[in-house]
This record gives sequence, C-alpha cells and structure tokens, in this order.
Amino acid sequence: QVNPTWTDEKLFQEARRIVIAQIQHITYAEFVPVIVGKENLKRQALDLQVNGYDSRYDMNVDGSTLNVFAAAVGQFFLTLLPDKITVTDSFGNSRREEPLGRVFNDPSFIYQRNRVDAVLRFLTRSPIMKPGLHMTPELKNVFRRGLTDGERLPVGLDVSTLQQLLPDVEVESIIGNFTPFLGSIPGHDPLPKEQCLPQPLPCDHTSKYRSYSGWCNNLQFPKYGNAFVGMRRLLDPAYDDGFDAPRTKARSGQELPSGRQVSNVVHSDAPEFHVRFTHMLMQFGQILDHDMMHSPVARGPNNTILNCSSCDSQETLSIHCFPIKIGKDDPFFPATHHDGRPRCMPFTRSLLGQLTLGYRNQV
Repeated sequence: QVNPTWTDEKLFQEARRIVIAQIQHITYAEFVPVIVGKENLKRQALDLQVNGYDSRYDMNVDGSTLNVFAAAVGQFFLTLLPDKITVTDSFGNSRREEPLGRVFNDPSFIYQRNRVDAVLRFLTRSPIMKPGLHMTPELKNVFRRGLTDGERLPVGLDVSTLQQLLPDVEVESIIGNFTPFLGSIPGHDPLPKEQCLPQPLPCDHTSKYRSYSGWCNNLQFPKYGNAFVGMRRLLDPAYDDGFDAPRTKARSGQELPSGRQVSNVVHSDAPEFHVRFTHMLMQFGQILDHDMMHSPVARGPNNTILNCSSCDSQETLSIHCFPIKIGKDDPFFPATHHDGRPRCMPFTRSLLGQLTLGYRNQV
C-alpha cells in the first residue's frame, strides 16, 4: 500500500537494503563496542559519527576476512554458549529445556507455536557466561561426535531386500562415474557456469544496491570483500612441509598435542556468568560468524560429505581428512571402539582457496 508501483524485485532489494543497514548499525553501535571497548575504537578511529556521513572510509583497504580472526579471535562466542536452550514463558518461567548438543543441528523443536518467542526470551533474559577459556561440555564433547555415533544401519541386506531397492536406485550415478576426476581435462568444466559467482566488469557505479556476493561493492577494487575468495594472512602459514601438511611438531622436534588434548586442558567446564550481558550477545556473534567467517569444508566426489571419523581416513578416504585421535586419558570418549580399533574425532579440512601454486589457503 505504501509503494504500490514497486515491482517484486525492487520491493525485495529495498527490504534487503534496510536489513543490511540495521545489521550494520547494531554491529558498529552496540556489538563491536561491547567486544572491543569504546576507548579502543576511538584509539583506532573506528568509532561512529554522531550524525552525517563518515569520510574515513579507505577504498585501498581490503575488507576480506583475516585467517587469524576467522580461526581464532572470531570464535570467542563459542565460550559463551550455554549447556541448555530453555523455552521461557512470558512471565520468565522455564517451561522446557533441551541440551545444546541435541538442538544445535536440529532446531525443529522451536517450530511449534510460540517457541520462537520463547527462545528469544531465554536469549534476552538469561545471563551469558563470561568470555574466557571455559567451554560447555555439550560443545566440547557431544557436538563433536562423529557420524558413527548416529543411527546404525544393518550390517547386511538380504537378496530379496536388495531386489526391492535396486529398481529405485540410479546405479549409473555411483558406478562408473568419473565426472569428479575430469576437472583437469581441457574442454570439460565440472562446474556449470550458472553455479559460479557473477563477476561483471566494469562495475555499475549507478546501482544503489549492494551485490549479494560482495563483488563491486568496492568500485575501485571489485574483489575486495568478495565471497569465496582466499582469506587474508598477516603471516605466512607454518605448514610441516611448507605448503600443505598441518603442523604436528614443536620447534623442539617433539610431537604437538592434539587439538582434543589442548581443549581438555585449556577449556574448563566451570561456568561463570556475566552480570551485564545475556545470551543474545552470543547469538549475534554467531550470526556474524556464519555471515563473514564461515569457511566451507572440503567435500568428496559428487559433493558428498566426507566421513573422516576413521583414524586412517586420510589414507583410505581423502587427503582432506585430518581425524583427531582420542587419548587414553580422555575424560569423555574411550580411546578405542568396542572392536579394539583406535577412536578418532572426525575433522575435515577447509576448502582450498588458492587458485595458483603456493601454500594452502582457506576460503
């Protein structure tokens, strides 16, 4: 009724423009000052203007995400996560609790009537845990379980069952399919053009809408801040072989402890609640993390998810697997499976981001 002549596209772009402005304002006016501190923002000339436009924007600065921020600093919100998600009524009373490990990848329970408002009440009313070296056991233990801990299928199927299933299976898609290995053959493009991010040049300087990929948002350097590009580095990486293999040895030559061992030693389970901030601070940090720093992991043939839970998966499945071995003194997981095989936590390395020869970089 306000703008009856607008097309669907213009209505979408204008609404998107408003949402982008709201997120930017909340980020710079509320979220960043809480995390960094107002004095630090002033010292770095990053504080907002009271009114008018800011003339300190420098087009020569690449706004792409720094690797060290995405891998370490930007993950601080993980220390703020609660053990449980609580459904809270309008009077502030707890009506239902769900362990974080159960709802992290299955939020279906909030789709019921009034559940979204109930969870929002929990996020805005419950005190957050103080940032630090602690981490909830739900995240440290349960969330990192492997695919082998899920629903188990029968070891074998009888002939009659197979005869019923095979007519419904496109066998040619999984047998004799060499498509994933044809990327280096001239004339064969494994990725359709319509699936690639558009990078039109020259940039349209008359457009008032930001592109969804970040391309041309900086008219002078169109690729700055663009999606699906390699992360920037302050220092060259310290790979074992100089370009790809993750570092496994200390400067003394001794083996470095696994990520699991470091987590068990460094991250305590004792919660200490913040007297000022609620879980909404954590939630907004997670939104920014997924929007700015989410690095896709490597996939298998035909874009399949790699199951890197086996300790030898790097040799038997994919070079992108880097399973984390469970030690004998682990407080939560047994070191071996019931059949005596060593137990590992699944870990898949980030997708390759470089397009030229050189050290491995993340997208």
